[in-house]
Amino acid sequence: MEKKFNRTNKPPAPETPFEQVLLSSYKQGMISYMHSHPEAYSEAVSLAVSDKQPFSWRAAQLLWSCIKPDDPRIRRHLKKIITYLPFAVDNQKSQLFKILLLMNIPNNLGGLVLEESINCWKDITKMASLRFRALMMLLVISKRFPELSHEISLLHNEHFFSTFSPGVKRSAKRLFREFGY
Repeated sequence: MEKKFNRTNKPPAPETPFEQVLLSSYKQGMISYMHSHPEAYSEAVSLAVSDKQPFSWRAAQLLWSCIKPDDPRIRRHLKKIITYLPFAVDNQKSQLFKILLLMNIPNNLGGLVLEESINCWKDITKMASLRFRALMMLLVISKRFPELSHEISLLHNEHFFSTFSPGVKRSAKRLFREFGY
């Protein structure tokens, strides 16, 4: 079993040049590496949907920083990303939601994304940034499925805003209003 990284122990030694870049470069250096090594996208996606922390969440964050809306380099990996969502740790899942928000999610995968988005939104113990991205994702997906409007409106309950700071609470409520809830 692979040893997980946490704040009390050292990160694992990088095994590839890409992993070395993820640990030793600032964001701009990582982005430059991706632009000069397009073959690294496959490794980045593989790491982003794995349990190899801290590389996994950093790879997901880097992918989000390097892609364009509905990027074909990511589109072919959508099913892999979406099916991994329930297994990702919170900071990694937040970054994966950021990637998915840039993509056109096929209808056959929309239900899986919606389900995980709702699960994250409803869990008020999760970090605010993850819950806010999950809310964005579920509202985007719900626009394509108007028959879900009643269920989505039930998620606009004060209980789900209770752990947010005043600023995040305002932003989340504004997001509900912008989507007509």
